[in-house]
Amino acid sequence: MRADCLAGPGGGEAPLRQHRRGLELIHRALTDAGSPYRHVLAALLTLLPAPTEADRAAVAQLVAEDPPNEEVGLDPYGTYGEGEFAPPGTFVPPVPAPPTRVPSAHPTTSSLEGTR
Repeated sequence: MRADCLAGPGGGEAPLRQHRRGLELIHRALTDAGSPYRHVLAALLTLLPAPTEADRAAVAQLVAEDPPNEEVGLDPYGTYGEGEFAPPGTFVPPVPAPPTRVPSAHPTTSSLEGTR
């Protein structure tokens, strides 16, 4: 573990410091949305050391940029109904197996038992 990860009075402060820019960004988004959760982030951020100029500049740049484009999903496969996917009812679940019979805990008496 890096020495700078151990900085701070509490064990949980290091990850908060490392992700301070993200926390600031979330705080701004919650504030813009008028969410009451903005107060939670505001309180959390007041417990951390003041942001540096680099932190402020990085957050301002993130705010100015558009969110990144999603690079995952099913778009490359087309949309349903154009033949890319099987129509409903194509995949029928298998017939359920019969229940498993467990032998009785009490052995049954055989026809030879009792005739001595």
